Amino acid sequence: AAANCVPELVRAIYDAFRAGDHARAEREQAQLSRVRAAMEAHVLPAAAKAVLRTRGLEVGGVRPPLLDLSPAAAAV
Repeated sequence: AAANCVPELVRAIYDAFRAGDHARAEREQAQLSRVRAAMEAHVLPAAAKAVLRTRGLEVGGVRPPLLDLSPAAAAV
């Protein structure tokens, strides 16, 4: 799910690895791992929508019985 929310980051990892820039690939992977960890701490649809909102996309809310993340949780 994280790859769908930050596809350019996944592409950067791939491009860096293919170019032999393993240090850059590791830095980008660390950033993706932080996104994944934040998303895994919450219910997936709510977490994915929160990430997309931070990117400026209005994706609407989750459907019941799920709840959107609180502003504090979404800020992580």
